[in-house]
Amino acid sequence: MMTSVLRDSLGGNCKTVMVATINPEARHTDESVSTCRFAQRVALIENKAVRKKATSKGSCNYRWSNFYEFISLLLSSFKS
Repeated sequence: MMTSVLRDSLGGNCKTVMVATINPEARHTDESVSTCRFAQRVALIENKAVRKKATSKGSCNYRWSNFYEFISLLLSSFKS
């Protein structure tokens, strides 16, 4: 179930962190073992995130890059 829910995050163009929590009680042993196996499978996934370049003025990446440049200019003006 979790693999299908996280499919886009685990194989997409992003960085993913897996936090597995287990319960030490004997009645939760099956679920804890299942969680550990899932976390182990996730740890074996190799993924290299690549920053996308802004290509057109209408794209979201273009607007964010302009916003980032604007914020950087504001910060530099406050520092000087």
